[in-house]
Amino acid sequence: MPTIREIAAKAGYSPATVSRLLNNDPSFSISDHARKKILQTAQNLNYEQPNTTHGLAYQVATIFAVQPKQELEDIYFSNLRQSLVEHGKQANLKLTFYPDIDHIPHDIDGVMAVGEFDSDALHKLRQLTPHRIFVDSNPDLHHFNSVQPNLQAITEQAIDQLIAAGDTPIGLINGGYWNKDQQVTHQQDPRQKYFESRLRELQLFDSRFLFIGGEFSVASGYRLGQQVVQSLSKQALPKGFLEPV
Repeated sequence: MPTIREIAAKAGYSPATVSRLLNNDPSFSISDHARKKILQTAQNLNYEQPNTTHGLAYQVATIFAVQPKQELEDIYFSNLRQSLVEHGKQANLKLTFYPDIDHIPHDIDGVMAVGEFDSDALHKLRQLTPHRIFVDSNPDLHHFNSVQPNLQAITEQAIDQLIAAGDTPIGLINGGYWNKDQQVTHQQDPRQKYFESRLRELQLFDSRFLFIGGEFSVASGYRLGQQVVQSLSKQALPKGFLEPV
């Protein structure tokens, strides 16, 4: 296995910089460019960072509560799964995907969860380990940490860009969420709320250009596309559509 000095020489940074990064020094600040270059160099040289706690990679159980059909139809979830695996390797995490919470062993170091879970499943997750985190959503802010996209900022930024380009009026084609049993939850997607709120604030909201389906799927998207054509066939179309994925 290559040494810290060898990685540093190849990457073009000091051994101290490389050491602090690879050893996850919490007080160390480094640019994204430098971080990526050092990590890529270490990976190319087949460097394996031992875990300072017990010498092995952390064992993280991952529950990906997204139906295979939905993952195939929605590139967001397939990209999310791939990103978890790739970044897990960089962080010295050994991710093991389990089909159900009951299959998770009790000797894992932590749990990562994606998707929707009922109250019983959430209770089981809380009993497994204190080290638990949700990705993309958080069903219980009192008991789980999470990493989530800033949907409000993303939605408002997209609206502002369309307005700046003179592309108004603006429409929305959107869906809802699926739960683990592939049932529609009927919970309003927050991007719809942010979309309506922002456009009402700017006095640009037009309900005729709001098209909301059930689930995020190819079939739902096709139905909404037909609905757009039929509903707006005899009037001017909006200059732009937001289509969250």
